[in-house]
Amino acid sequence: MITTIDFFDETTGTWQAVDAVYPIQFTQRLDRELDSGEFNSLGDDRKKAYSIIRIVIGDTADSADTFYFYANSSQKWQPSEVKQNGLRLVEPTKVLQGRFVDGLSVVQPITGTQKTLLEVVNRILAVTPLRVEGEEQEFVLTTDSEIVDILQNTSSPEFQWSSQTSLWEVLCDIGSYIDAIPRLTFNTTTNALNIITFDLVNQQKEQILELGYYGKLTF
Repeated sequence: MITTIDFFDETTGTWQAVDAVYPIQFTQRLDRELDSGEFNSLGDDRKKAYSIIRIVIGDTADSADTFYFYANSSQKWQPSEVKQNGLRLVEPTKVLQGRFVDGLSVVQPITGTQKTLLEVVNRILAVTPLRVEGEEQEFVLTTDSEIVDILQNTSSPEFQWSSQTSLWEVLCDIGSYIDAIPRLTFNTTTNALNIITFDLVNQQKEQILELGYYGKLTF
């Protein structure tokens, strides 16, 4: 099992290894609860609030999964007078809960071309949060072909969101139509946490149905 933990050094734009002390607690969720975790490291190197942490877990480098977190650290003295840094981790998707849409609705035409979920997501990200002319868009949709194709090939239902609806709630509503949970992840091109993607949570069920190994209840 490969486990590496790094933090992103914004000054140099590079990933730096963190000497973590086992055990490392890590919880991955495939629902509306966010991933979380915590671990300890020894030394004077206390990370600033909301440092970006990367955890890579896998049996081999080719099969490893990568997870990104924001970290808040606390520091305390050990009996040996060695400082211990405790880092609590929260999935960066938490940021989406603090961004609110400015009241949006999706209405499909009675006749003609239907809007797809891809068009709806791109439109929402283009205007959320509102910004002045010249400012860059804060979030962008993933270029993952699997996610893009699913959104492109799914006709959007009609939606109505108030100005008190968070971007997280909006994307969860959209994701529910493709059995997916929205995530905010790291952009390796811009070195920022600004890519919106979706975790497909129903793939295992589809594989079982294709094999025919399932039961059916009738009443």
